[in-house]
Parts: sequence; structure tokens; C-alpha cells
Amino acid sequence: MERRRFGYRRVHDMLRKEFPGTNHKKVFRLYRAQGLAVRKRNKAKKYRGERTPLVAAARVNQTWSLDFVSDSLSNGRRIKCLTIADDFTHECVDIAVDLSMPGAYVARVLERAARFRGYPGAIRTDNGPELTCRAFNEAYSTS
Repeated sequence: MERRRFGYRRVHDMLRKEFPGTNHKKVFRLYRAQGLAVRKRNKAKKYRGERTPLVAAARVNQTWSLDFVSDSLSNGRRIKCLTIADDFTHECVDIAVDLSMPGAYVARVLERAARFRGYPGAIRTDNGPELTCRAFNEAYSTS
């Protein structure tokens, strides 16, 4: 077939111009009788890697959690807030607010918080783009 991604509905729309009395149910019957069907496309599955179970923090600065919160200003611009929290004490170590937060900026904020409070044993994050970029990984690689 010339146009492989055309389903019976699209074929019906094309035939309706030449044959105004064509019923979509009849087009479907003929379409299926010819053995035609639009193939379903499979979504690419993301690699998850091996998951490790979450361990509760037993002391201060054992684990910090990072997350982003966004809001919009009255003029329509979006702001991002990076929140850094200690998992043991549940207190906020730092909040950084800016219009844009690339990975290098996030690394600088973490470094500043660690110099003030002490370095954490581990950092827990989601896999947001700011936390998986090259600049962040170079600053906090485990080599």
C-alpha cells in the first residue's frame, strides 16, 4: 500500500470526496477484509536500572533530599525553588529561588549549603533534568 499509516478513517475521508454516499462502516468492512490494519507503535521503555530500598536516616546530615517546586509570578514568568531538606531532622537546609536553575547552579547551591552545614553522607533526588545533567554529575561524581 502506498500510505501505510492510513487507517480506515483516513481512507474514508479521502473516498468521501469522490464517492459522497460512502459509509464509514462499509469502508471499515472492506479495509478489514483486505487484511489491513494500522500497526500499533510500541513506546520505547526507559531503562530503570536497579532500585535500592530507601533507608531511614539515623543521624543528622546522613541523607539530604532535593526537590524542585515551581510557581508563576503575576507577570506570567515561572520561578523555580530548589528545596534541600535533612531527612533526619526534617528541617530545610537551604531554599534557592531563581528563574532558571541549570545543573551547575544546583551544584553551587549544594556546595554552599554543605560548607555551612557540613557535607551529607548521601543525597536523595528524583531524576529531574537539572539533577541528571553533565555539570551536576561532574561536580558530584563518585570517583
